[in-house]
Amino acid sequence: MANLSGMMQYLITNYVRYFNKRHERCGHLFQSRFRSVLVDAEGYAKELSRYIHLNPVRSGIVERPELYAWSSYGYYVGKAEPERWLETARVLRLFKGRRREAQAAYSEFVRDGIGKNIAVPIQESVKYGILGDQEFINKIKSDQLGDDLRNPDREKPQLNELRKKPDLQRIRAKCEKVLGAGNKWTMPIAILIGHRCTAAKLKDLGALYSLSVSGASNACARAREAITNNETLSRAVREIEKEIEAG
Repeated sequence: MANLSGMMQYLITNYVRYFNKRHERCGHLFQSRFRSVLVDAEGYAKELSRYIHLNPVRSGIVERPELYAWSSYGYYVGKAEPERWLETARVLRLFKGRRREAQAAYSEFVRDGIGKNIAVPIQESVKYGILGDQEFINKIKSDQLGDDLRNPDREKPQLNELRKKPDLQRIRAKCEKVLGAGNKWTMPIAILIGHRCTAAKLKDLGALYSLSVSGASNACARAREAITNNETLSRAVREIEKEIEAG
């Protein structure tokens, strides 16, 4: 589905409204927001599918995955015909043989994971939005995310995690070199660039200059206003960011 995130947002929002109205309650119903992850099918799809289908077993809700009423596991192993919107073939193709043979192999694969601590790096993948080895991640970054990675956006945390992060001390040194160590704008500009070009929080940026969080925030705001009104300073900032981006 091309717009899975939009569909999930619509579904969750409307279900929460329905549930709250029916039970005369208000507020959040789900623990955290919906997230999607791009998966390297060859390397991780089998393990991730098993991980998901064994969640009710690990949680102690049921003893076997087919006993969980809300699981799609039964469709994968041939106990029922899948709904039109449910894609099972992609995972089953990773198992050899015809459809029935693949379903039997998948069932054995999942059952073999019961009671075992099989690690799947799903939490780390949520952070980056990609589940795969470094070669797969590099390929996605190169082929699909080039422009997005060159334009940092704090509203897209997963993309920012994938960007090569410049060191804060390097940003500080570059600002001192271009603007001068004694320039009153060197510190605020370094904080602004650090905030824009890395995932560093204001707490970390402030600590670098012995500032509180509010002090770092104020410095960042002053720098932002200054480069808006001062073209010379704005050009200097663009020069610094370009050099940092180039590595």
